[in-house]
Amino acid sequence: MVGRGDETKEWITLKQRSIFDKVLGLWPDGRVRSYVFGDGDGTVLKKSARFDGDVHVEAMVNHGQMVNEFTDEIFEELGLGEVTVTLGLVEDLSSHMVFFVGSPVDISVECDTETYESNGGFVLVDSRVHTSCQLSLLAIGDGVYHLVIGKVDDQSWYYFEGEVVLDELVVLNVDFGSGDLILDEAMEEYLYGLIKGDLEILSEDYVGEESLNRAFVAIEQGDLDGLVEAVFSFRDKREEVVISGRILVNLELLLTKMNGGIGGVWARVWYLKAMRLKSLVDRRVRLLARRGWEPGVFEAKSYKLAEAKIEELRGGWRSGNY
Repeated sequence: MVGRGDETKEWITLKQRSIFDKVLGLWPDGRVRSYVFGDGDGTVLKKSARFDGDVHVEAMVNHGQMVNEFTDEIFEELGLGEVTVTLGLVEDLSSHMVFFVGSPVDISVECDTETYESNGGFVLVDSRVHTSCQLSLLAIGDGVYHLVIGKVDDQSWYYFEGEVVLDELVVLNVDFGSGDLILDEAMEEYLYGLIKGDLEILSEDYVGEESLNRAFVAIEQGDLDGLVEAVFSFRDKREEVVISGRILVNLELLLTKMNGGIGGVWARVWYLKAMRLKSLVDRRVRLLARRGWEPGVFEAKSYKLAEAKIEELRGGWRSGNY
């Protein structure tokens, strides 16, 4: 039983991996440059799903549709006679917003006049019906909670980690608009609170750290550029990536709101600037490598983070999402 009609990866063209890939143990056989596609079901190639000369049946279906498509053939092959079951339709969740929380909070989501309660910590809302909702987190104990927000058909997923005490209520307005998370005043205040909390955690672990003191001053003044500089200065000195990484993610959301009016011309300017800086780093790394230098794990992770952000920037610029 063979599915066909979907482009399926057949060959991989490789290129040499970078010195940072080596440090992190990535791409031992070489980095992916491109793919050559063949016919198949999107997962298995047609030529890999059967042997030459064997008896088979084909259909224009993708890998996930094959069981439904070939139900008659499966029953016949297993000697079960006529199909006596009715397969229910699988709901298409591609347009749904997803909300998930981990203890110690309960979650409910109100959209217009409808309220959605959680099922095992999950709430699903169809964005074709609602694009904005009010999210309520009620603390059922003391501790750290984990919140994930995203859209099934989008690559933008958001993770938040905060601390609550029993009976505390956290209320957020979540608006995905045309696809991205739109920040209102309450959401901005929430993000600032998360950043302050993470800075306090770092201050307990790195007492007297001057860059963290600058970060506190910057956040009190609403100076996001100064806050970015202070956080990167801290990372450079202490090589801490977990908590400061959370800060950077929340900072990125705030900066996205601040730079919401940027146009295509400036988006291109900043993209080209990022590419020039990457090229400068690459040239310097090649020079140092010839002298026997090898980066550490922190340098490698930092480079990979920048590389991913530049790729994200390229995609946004090309799609008009500035």
